Amino acid sequence: MKGEDELSDVTLCPFCGVGCNVRLEIREGRVIGVKPAGVEPNGNLLCIKGQTIHEWIQHEDRLRYPLVEGEEATWDEALTYVAEKIIEVITHHGPDSLYFLTSSSSSNEDNYLLQKFVRALGTNNIDNCARLCHSPSVEMLSYMLGSAAVSNPLDDLVDSEVIWIMGSNLVETHPVAVKHILEAKRKGSKIIAIDPRSSPTTKIADIHVSIKPGKDLYLLGAVLHVILTEKLYDEEFVFSRLENFEEFSRSIVDYNPKRVAGIAGVPEELIYRLARDFAKAETASIVYCMGLCQHVTGSLNVAAIADLMLVTGKLGKKGSGLYPMRGKSNVQGACDMGGLPNILPGYVKLGTSGVHYLERVWGYTIPSRPGIRESEVFSEIDKGNIKFLYIVGENPAGSHPNSDFVRRMLEKVFLVVQDIFPSETSKFANVVLPAACFAEREGTYTNTERRVQRLRKVIEPPGKALPDWKIISMLAEKIGLSGFSFSGESEIFKEITEAVPQYSGISYETGGFWPGNRKYLFEDGFLTDKGMAKLFSIPMPSNGDNGEEYPFSMITGRVLFHFHSSNQTLRARTLTRRLNKPFAEVSYYDAEELGVSEGDKVLIESPWGSIITEVRVSDKVGLKQVFVPIHFLTANPNTLIPVKLEECSKVPAFKLTKVRIKKIE
Repeated sequence: MKGEDELSDVTLCPFCGVGCNVRLEIREGRVIGVKPAGVEPNGNLLCIKGQTIHEWIQHEDRLRYPLVEGEEATWDEALTYVAEKIIEVITHHGPDSLYFLTSSSSSNEDNYLLQKFVRALGTNNIDNCARLCHSPSVEMLSYMLGSAAVSNPLDDLVDSEVIWIMGSNLVETHPVAVKHILEAKRKGSKIIAIDPRSSPTTKIADIHVSIKPGKDLYLLGAVLHVILTEKLYDEEFVFSRLENFEEFSRSIVDYNPKRVAGIAGVPEELIYRLARDFAKAETASIVYCMGLCQHVTGSLNVAAIADLMLVTGKLGKKGSGLYPMRGKSNVQGACDMGGLPNILPGYVKLGTSGVHYLERVWGYTIPSRPGIRESEVFSEIDKGNIKFLYIVGENPAGSHPNSDFVRRMLEKVFLVVQDIFPSETSKFANVVLPAACFAEREGTYTNTERRVQRLRKVIEPPGKALPDWKIISMLAEKIGLSGFSFSGESEIFKEITEAVPQYSGISYETGGFWPGNRKYLFEDGFLTDKGMAKLFSIPMPSNGDNGEEYPFSMITGRVLFHFHSSNQTLRARTLTRRLNKPFAEVSYYDAEELGVSEGDKVLIESPWGSIITEVRVSDKVGLKQVFVPIHFLTANPNTLIPVKLEECSKVPAFKLTKVRIKKIE
């Protein structure tokens, strides 16, 4: 391992959860170039978004000074104003009228301190963007396995005989992670991509399972049906390490492959082949992302893939991993730190004995009532229950479903936005606080494989911008809260190792995998109370449709050149030259039926809104399907998506909305 002095100019890419180490080239106090740092997890690789981060770090649009009601202010003026508003809301409406969104792009130290601050105020009203993405994973895998984290390191994929990629265009969303899958393929692994849309990821697969949108649970149930009826399950593993086998078995009786083939659009013989190949392989892994989670069956989808890994005895060993790929750089860390409304640091549940330990560490009583989930907060604002909203590094005006409604709610509430750039959300803010970006501060991130890594400060922040933790510390002092005076990130991390058992033994300077620098989870048993995993029943859902009025199924997703709502990437010259405007991708057949050609403008409508965008005619999508990227708020597909929440995790159903399309003459 390289010494700390050799890594002084190395920090972390701020985009996806792979957590690439980058070396920034500095000239006269400015970042002028980026190179891979030559250390894991990325080695000498870096995707195009990582290669161009220097193009936006010091962009002229950066927030430099606090703004109060649109006017430049000092930090003292801005934080006094915010502190007085917090005290006023607590006095007149109670602490549960406050709400805080922490950031999956901020460090562990930032997230830890903000959630501690929120609980010191007397509420659990805090959440992070995992609610909009991997909350089904957090809910189901925590219940079934005792942990929702990736089970194996990314480089372990090389030893998987069979790799399923479900609901993820990995080549464009997590490009560097694909190196392990390509190496596995060279060694003879069988790569299966399950996705309704053709993509660069399906091109590298041995088999592209072109499933109908939203029918993943049917396919998974049918695969499990085959494994149980043909007794391909690992009998010793099932009866020595799992619970609920009988109840689970009864739940999949209805998933007959012949019946499912018609519903899911997957040939019956392929269902049998997938089941047999997966079950008979000595090692197998499943890599998945939002295409599996962001559905009304999101939690059941996650439960089904966990069931598949469990009944075939694939978890707890090298070469067999379950990989819920994190979308943002520190989604894992934000959840580890307790940035959730019902979970405290270290995944301590409210109402359990672990709460008392944290109360001793912090020196105050933690409120017992669970907070509101992020996906429900705007409805609560509409009801008058939330009066104050504090948002760190998120852009809900662009990222939430039913975006027009969200914007109206942002106008109703006292809003504080803490960010590095102006955004659609900051337009509505009473107070805007300028934050330091990843290259301008210290701290740690935890990547998608539980690897804790160092952020290093290589340049100064612009104007009066400050690290997120410092802003929260100053605000806590204004309110008169104790326990928030820290000299720096390393001191906060020291408290994290005391408060979060998984992080104990991890060095701030050198990092490592949690827990206890173990790369593999579940080797010595599952992390549940009894050490046994729980199989979960997956009853077959109804196969409904929206009828002829809205005949197209809209699929949303990311593309290679941009990231989420593009607040950073649309300020990078190289990326905007490659792609700078929205589009809607339809099939050749549907283009002919609609009377549109490449570049024509179309109106896309749902019962909740409409957008206008250009058409791309392609063979990537199936009949009566349309793909719209999420990156362009000028044609934001979230405007068309209802606030239709999955029952267990409350994740919005982003990935499938029924729409209609009309040519604009």
